[in-house]
Amino acid sequence: MSRRTSGYRRTPAPDIKVDVDLPGKMYGIWKGRKYGGWGSLLTPAVATTELIEAPQHIIDSIFQDELSVTAVNLADLIVLETDRPTASWKFARSLTKAESSLEYLRSICEEAVLISARRGNGQERMVALCNVAAPSITLTSSDVALDGVTPLCEKTETPLENIRNEFYLNYKYSYYKDAYDKQIYCTASADNLTDNTRDNTDGYGATYQALCSGSQTRYNQTIKWEFDADWIRTDAVANLFIKIMMNWLCYRKPIFKATLLYTANSLSLELGDRILINHSLLPTGISNTRQFIVTNLTDGGMTRIGQIDAEFTMIPETI
Repeated sequence: MSRRTSGYRRTPAPDIKVDVDLPGKMYGIWKGRKYGGWGSLLTPAVATTELIEAPQHIIDSIFQDELSVTAVNLADLIVLETDRPTASWKFARSLTKAESSLEYLRSICEEAVLISARRGNGQERMVALCNVAAPSITLTSSDVALDGVTPLCEKTETPLENIRNEFYLNYKYSYYKDAYDKQIYCTASADNLTDNTRDNTDGYGATYQALCSGSQTRYNQTIKWEFDADWIRTDAVANLFIKIMMNWLCYRKPIFKATLLYTANSLSLELGDRILINHSLLPTGISNTRQFIVTNLTDGGMTRIGQIDAEFTMIPETI
Protein backbone atom coordinates (compact mmCIF):
# COMPACT_ATOMS: atom_id res chain seq x y z
CA MET A 1 0.00 0.00 0.00
CA SER A 2 1.06 3.59 -0.33
CA ARG A 3 -0.10 6.39 1.91
CA ARG A 4 0.31 10.06 1.10
CA THR A 5 -0.15 12.91 3.56
CA SER A 6 0.51 16.61 2.91
CA GLY A 7 2.65 16.07 -0.15
CA TYR A 8 5.05 13.56 1.43
CA ARG A 9 5.15 10.03 0.00
CA ARG A 10 6.37 7.02 1.90
CA THR A 11 5.86 3.34 1.07
CA PRO A 12 5.77 1.26 4.28
CA ALA A 13 5.46 -2.46 4.77
CA PRO A 14 1.89 -3.73 4.12
CA ASP A 15 1.10 -4.17 7.82
CA ILE A 16 2.40 -0.77 8.97
CA LYS A 17 0.27 2.35 9.03
CA VAL A 18 2.12 5.67 8.70
CA ASP A 19 0.96 9.24 9.22
CA VAL A 20 3.25 12.12 8.31
CA ASP A 21 2.26 15.68 9.13
CA LEU A 22 4.39 17.98 6.97
CA PRO A 23 1.91 20.45 5.49
CA GLY A 24 2.97 22.21 2.34
CA LYS A 25 6.26 20.31 1.97
CA MET A 26 7.37 17.64 -0.42
CA TYR A 27 10.68 15.78 -0.14
CA GLY A 28 12.50 13.73 -2.72
CA ILE A 29 15.91 12.38 -3.63
CA TRP A 30 17.61 13.29 -6.86
CA LYS A 31 21.12 13.85 -8.12
CA GLY A 32 21.23 17.03 -10.17
CA ARG A 33 22.36 18.41 -13.50
CA LYS A 34 24.70 16.60 -15.85
CA TYR A 35 27.35 18.08 -18.14
CA GLY A 36 26.35 19.63 -21.44
CA GLY A 37 28.23 19.20 -24.67
CA TRP A 38 30.82 21.70 -23.42
CA GLY A 39 32.14 19.00 -21.07
CA SER A 40 33.97 17.43 -24.02
CA LEU A 41 36.04 20.63 -24.34
CA LEU A 42 37.46 20.32 -20.83
CA THR A 43 40.76 18.65 -20.03
CA PRO A 44 40.25 15.85 -19.22
CA ALA A 45 37.00 15.64 -21.18
CA VAL A 46 33.83 14.99 -19.18
CA ALA A 47 30.98 12.85 -20.54
CA THR A 48 27.42 14.17 -20.70
CA THR A 49 26.38 11.30 -18.41
CA GLU A 50 28.43 12.63 -15.47
CA LEU A 51 27.02 14.74 -12.64
CA ILE A 52 28.30 18.31 -12.27
CA GLU A 53 29.79 18.66 -8.77
CA ALA A 54 32.96 20.76 -9.17
CA PRO A 55 32.12 24.37 -8.18
CA GLN A 56 33.83 25.90 -11.22
CA HIS A 57 31.81 23.63 -13.50
CA ILE A 58 28.54 24.46 -11.74
CA ILE A 59 29.36 28.09 -12.46
CA ASP A 60 30.12 27.25 -16.08
CA SER A 61 26.82 25.40 -16.39
CA ILE A 62 24.92 28.44 -15.13
CA PHE A 63 26.72 30.65 -17.64
CA GLN A 64 26.22 28.35 -20.60
CA ASP A 65 23.03 26.40 -19.86
CA GLU A 66 21.05 29.13 -18.09
CA LEU A 67 22.41 32.48 -19.28
CA SER A 68 23.52 31.37 -22.77
CA VAL A 69 26.95 32.91 -22.20
CA THR A 70 29.15 30.72 -24.38
CA ALA A 71 32.23 32.94 -24.21
CA VAL A 72 33.53 31.28 -21.05
CA ASN A 73 37.30 30.90 -21.02
CA LEU A 74 37.75 27.13 -20.81
CA ALA A 75 41.50 27.54 -20.37
CA ASP A 76 40.82 29.19 -17.01
CA LEU A 77 38.61 26.27 -16.01
CA ILE A 78 41.37 23.83 -16.92
CA VAL A 79 43.89 25.80 -14.84
CA LEU A 80 41.57 25.59 -11.84
CA GLU A 81 41.71 21.79 -11.96
CA THR A 82 45.33 21.84 -10.74
CA ASP A 83 45.59 25.38 -9.41
CA ARG A 84 44.37 25.05 -5.86
CA PRO A 85 42.85 22.68 -3.28
CA THR A 86 39.39 23.14 -4.84
CA ALA A 87 40.43 20.86 -7.70
CA SER A 88 38.73 17.99 -5.87
CA TRP A 89 35.93 19.93 -4.14
CA LYS A 90 32.37 18.76 -4.64
CA PHE A 91 29.41 21.05 -4.10
CA ALA A 92 25.71 20.24 -3.82
CA ARG A 93 22.62 22.27 -3.05
CA SER A 94 18.87 22.08 -3.59
CA LEU A 95 17.36 25.14 -5.24
CA THR A 96 14.11 25.54 -3.35
CA LYS A 97 12.97 28.85 -4.78
CA ALA A 98 13.45 31.02 -7.82
CA GLU A 99 16.41 33.37 -7.48
CA SER A 100 18.64 35.32 -9.80
CA SER A 101 21.29 33.21 -11.54
CA LEU A 102 23.79 35.89 -10.61
CA GLU A 103 22.96 35.35 -6.91
CA TYR A 104 23.75 31.66 -7.25
CA LEU A 105 26.98 32.52 -9.07
CA ARG A 106 27.93 34.86 -6.24
CA SER A 107 27.30 32.25 -3.54
CA ILE A 108 29.26 29.53 -5.37
CA CYS A 109 32.22 31.85 -5.97
CA GLU A 110 32.16 32.91 -2.33
CA GLU A 111 32.26 29.35 -0.98
CA ALA A 112 34.83 28.18 -3.55
CA VAL A 113 36.98 31.30 -2.95
CA LEU A 114 36.83 32.26 -6.62
CA ILE A 115 36.23 35.54 -8.40
CA SER A 116 34.47 35.86 -11.72
CA ALA A 117 35.99 38.49 -13.98
CA ARG A 118 35.64 39.42 -17.62
CA ARG A 119 38.60 39.56 -19.97
CA GLY A 120 39.20 42.43 -22.35
CA ASN A 121 37.94 40.21 -25.19
CA GLY A 122 34.60 39.71 -23.44
CA GLN A 123 35.27 36.20 -22.15
CA GLU A 124 34.23 35.24 -18.64
CA ARG A 125 37.02 33.85 -16.49
CA MET A 126 37.16 32.34 -13.01
CA VAL A 127 40.18 33.08 -10.85
CA ALA A 128 41.22 31.25 -7.69
CA LEU A 129 42.25 33.54 -4.83
CA CYS A 130 45.47 31.70 -4.09
CA ASN A 131 49.16 31.92 -4.98
CA VAL A 132 49.69 28.39 -6.30
CA ALA A 133 49.95 29.27 -9.99
CA ALA A 134 53.04 31.00 -11.32
CA PRO A 135 52.67 34.80 -11.60
CA SER A 136 51.95 36.05 -15.10
CA ILE A 137 54.35 39.03 -15.08
CA THR A 138 56.57 41.15 -12.82
CA LEU A 139 55.83 44.87 -12.61
CA THR A 140 58.81 47.15 -11.94
CA SER A 141 59.40 50.84 -11.35
CA SER A 142 59.76 51.33 -15.11
CA ASP A 143 56.04 50.53 -15.48
CA VAL A 144 55.03 53.27 -13.00
CA ALA A 145 54.30 56.80 -14.22
CA LEU A 146 56.18 59.76 -12.70
CA ASP A 147 55.00 63.10 -11.42
CA GLY A 148 58.20 64.92 -12.29
CA VAL A 149 60.63 62.62 -10.49
CA THR A 150 58.15 61.19 -7.96
CA PRO A 151 56.62 57.76 -8.77
CA LEU A 152 52.82 57.83 -8.82
CA CYS A 153 52.28 54.92 -6.45
CA GLU A 154 51.46 54.20 -2.80
CA LYS A 155 51.29 51.28 -0.39
CA THR A 156 48.27 50.93 1.90
CA GLU A 157 46.63 47.97 3.65
CA THR A 158 43.28 46.23 3.57
CA PRO A 159 40.78 47.95 5.92
CA LEU A 160 40.90 47.18 9.62
CA GLU A 161 37.13 46.68 9.64
CA ASN A 162 37.62 43.60 7.44
CA ILE A 163 39.67 41.80 10.12
CA ARG A 164 38.20 38.67 11.73
CA ASN A 165 39.95 36.39 14.23
CA GLU A 166 37.39 33.92 15.63
CA PHE A 167 35.87 31.58 13.07
CA TYR A 168 32.71 29.45 12.84
CA LEU A 169 31.55 27.69 9.68
CA ASN A 170 28.11 26.08 9.48
CA TYR A 171 27.68 23.54 6.70
CA LYS A 172 25.82 20.44 5.45
CA TYR A 173 22.44 22.11 5.45
CA SER A 174 19.45 19.85 6.22
CA TYR A 175 16.35 20.83 4.27
CA TYR A 176 14.28 18.54 6.48
CA LYS A 177 15.37 20.19 9.74
CA ASP A 178 15.87 23.66 8.24
CA ALA A 179 19.24 23.84 10.01
CA TYR A 180 22.90 23.05 9.44
CA ASP A 181 23.98 19.61 10.60
CA LYS A 182 27.62 20.51 11.23
CA GLN A 183 29.84 23.33 12.47
CA ILE A 184 33.60 23.68 12.31
CA TYR A 185 35.36 26.35 14.36
CA CYS A 186 38.72 27.80 15.33
CA THR A 187 39.40 30.35 18.08
CA ALA A 188 42.49 31.47 19.97
CA SER A 189 41.97 28.70 22.52
CA ALA A 190 40.09 25.84 20.83
CA ASP A 191 39.31 24.26 17.48
CA ASN A 192 37.82 21.15 15.92
CA LEU A 193 39.88 21.25 12.74
CA THR A 194 41.12 17.94 11.38
CA ASP A 195 44.61 19.46 11.34
CA ASN A 196 45.52 22.68 13.19
CA THR A 197 49.01 23.15 11.70
CA ARG A 198 49.78 25.72 9.00
CA ASP A 199 52.63 26.94 6.84
CA ASN A 200 54.32 29.65 8.92
CA THR A 201 56.23 31.29 6.07
CA ASP A 202 54.44 34.57 6.84
CA GLY A 203 55.48 34.37 10.52
CA TYR A 204 51.92 34.70 11.80
CA GLY A 205 51.76 31.29 13.51
CA ALA A 206 52.46 27.60 13.02
CA THR A 207 48.87 26.74 14.00
CA TYR A 208 45.52 28.28 13.16
CA GLN A 209 44.84 28.85 16.85
CA ALA A 210 48.07 30.87 16.99
CA LEU A 211 46.96 32.79 13.89
CA CYS A 212 43.72 33.80 15.64
CA SER A 213 45.51 34.57 18.93
CA GLY A 214 48.17 36.73 17.27
CA SER A 215 45.51 38.69 15.40
CA GLN A 216 43.55 39.35 18.60
CA THR A 217 46.72 40.57 20.31
CA ARG A 218 47.81 42.80 17.44
CA TYR A 219 44.44 44.46 16.90
CA ASN A 220 43.38 44.33 20.57
CA GLN A 221 39.96 42.91 19.83
CA THR A 222 38.17 39.64 19.16
CA ILE A 223 35.99 39.78 16.06
CA LYS A 224 33.77 36.84 15.19
CA TRP A 225 33.32 35.48 11.65
CA GLU A 226 30.39 33.11 11.19
CA PHE A 227 29.39 31.84 7.78
CA ASP A 228 26.52 29.64 6.58
CA ALA A 229 27.76 27.50 3.67
CA ASP A 230 24.86 26.26 1.56
CA TRP A 231 27.00 24.40 -1.01
CA ILE A 232 29.60 22.73 1.24
CA ARG A 233 28.64 19.23 2.31
CA THR A 234 31.83 17.42 3.41
CA ASP A 235 34.22 17.75 6.34
CA ALA A 236 37.25 17.88 4.04
CA VAL A 237 35.96 20.85 2.04
CA ALA A 238 34.79 22.63 5.22
CA ASN A 239 38.29 22.33 6.72
CA LEU A 240 39.96 23.72 3.61
CA PHE A 241 37.47 26.58 3.22
CA ILE A 242 37.73 27.82 6.82
CA LYS A 243 41.54 27.70 6.66
CA ILE A 244 41.59 29.78 3.49
CA MET A 245 39.32 32.36 5.13
CA MET A 246 41.51 32.51 8.24
CA ASN A 247 44.57 33.17 6.10
CA TRP A 248 42.75 35.96 4.29
CA LEU A 249 41.01 37.66 7.23
CA CYS A 250 43.23 37.44 10.33
CA TYR A 251 45.73 40.09 9.22
CA ARG A 252 45.71 43.18 7.04
CA LYS A 253 47.24 42.69 3.60
CA PRO A 254 49.40 45.20 1.67
CA ILE A 255 47.71 47.00 -1.22
CA PHE A 256 49.84 48.56 -3.95
CA LYS A 257 48.20 51.35 -5.95
CA ALA A 258 49.91 52.85 -8.97
CA THR A 259 49.39 54.89 -12.10
CA LEU A 260 50.96 52.77 -14.80
CA LEU A 261 52.36 53.79 -18.14
CA TYR A 262 51.39 51.97 -21.30
CA THR A 263 54.03 49.26 -21.35
CA ALA A 264 54.10 45.65 -22.48
CA ASN A 265 53.55 44.64 -18.87
CA SER A 266 50.69 46.99 -18.02
CA LEU A 267 48.84 46.42 -21.28
CA SER A 268 48.85 42.67 -20.71
CA LEU A 269 47.17 42.93 -17.29
CA GLU A 270 43.69 41.50 -16.73
CA LEU A 271 41.52 41.59 -13.61
CA GLY A 272 42.35 38.56 -11.50
CA ASP A 273 45.92 38.14 -12.81
CA ARG A 274 48.50 37.13 -10.23
CA ILE A 275 51.73 39.07 -10.50
CA LEU A 276 54.93 40.00 -8.69
CA ILE A 277 55.79 43.65 -7.98
CA ASN A 278 59.46 44.58 -7.81
CA HIS A 279 59.43 48.04 -6.25
CA SER A 280 61.33 49.83 -3.46
CA LEU A 281 58.04 50.94 -1.86
CA LEU A 282 57.42 47.33 -0.83
CA PRO A 283 59.50 45.84 2.00
CA THR A 284 62.01 43.02 1.66
CA GLY A 285 60.24 39.69 1.65
CA ILE A 286 57.29 41.12 -0.25
CA SER A 287 58.90 42.98 -3.17
CA ASN A 288 59.52 40.55 -6.04
CA THR A 289 58.58 37.65 -3.73
CA ARG A 290 54.92 37.66 -2.70
CA GLN A 291 52.15 37.42 -5.24
CA PHE A 292 49.57 40.17 -5.73
CA ILE A 293 46.21 39.87 -7.47
CA VAL A 294 44.95 42.58 -9.83
CA THR A 295 41.81 44.04 -8.26
CA ASN A 296 41.28 47.21 -10.31
CA LEU A 297 42.27 48.54 -13.73
CA THR A 298 40.96 51.88 -14.98
CA ASP A 299 42.23 53.46 -18.17
CA GLY A 300 43.01 57.18 -17.94
CA GLY A 301 41.00 57.89 -21.09
CA MET A 302 41.36 61.05 -23.13
CA THR A 303 42.31 63.19 -20.13
CA ARG A 304 45.32 61.01 -19.28
CA ILE A 305 46.31 59.27 -22.46
CA GLY A 306 48.73 56.40 -21.98
CA GLN A 307 48.06 55.88 -18.26
CA ILE A 308 46.24 53.20 -16.26
CA ASP A 309 45.14 53.42 -12.62
CA ALA A 310 45.73 50.01 -11.05
CA GLU A 311 45.34 48.35 -7.67
CA PHE A 312 46.92 45.11 -6.47
CA THR A 313 46.21 43.20 -3.23
CA MET A 314 48.75 40.79 -1.76
CA ILE A 315 47.63 37.15 -1.63
CA PRO A 316 48.19 35.40 1.73
CA GLU A 317 50.16 32.19 2.09
CA THR A 318 48.45 29.04 0.90
CA ILE A 319 47.26 26.45 3.40
